[in-house]
Amino acid sequence: MSHETNTIDYMEARFGAANRPRSVEVRVPASTSNLGAGFDCFGLALQLYLTVRATAVPTFTEPCRIRTYGDASSKLLPRTSDNLIFRTMRFVAERQGLELPPLRLAVRNEISLASGLG
Repeated sequence: MSHETNTIDYMEARFGAANRPRSVEVRVPASTSNLGAGFDCFGLALQLYLTVRATAVPTFTEPCRIRTYGDASSKLLPRTSDNLIFRTMRFVAERQGLELPPLRLAVRNEISLASGLG
């Protein structure tokens, strides 16, 4: 049995039947730091978010397809496997001994790039 088959079996056992799309969504707030004399000890979470929905699509031939949405989505962000979000997901999976199935990533970004918000 190939490693990829093991990954799909793992995903099916963990997230549902083979004929249903398996997806997960992560939402993180923008933040800022250096608030006065806090010396990076104080930070502020803002009501701006980066939301990523990853859906396993075993029929895709490439590792991932990425769409960006939102006012702060940028044409500068890679929409291929060079994307930092996808690279991080692949790194974490490999550290766990897993191989990611082909993914569709939907990225909604409300955080402006190069604005000092992280």
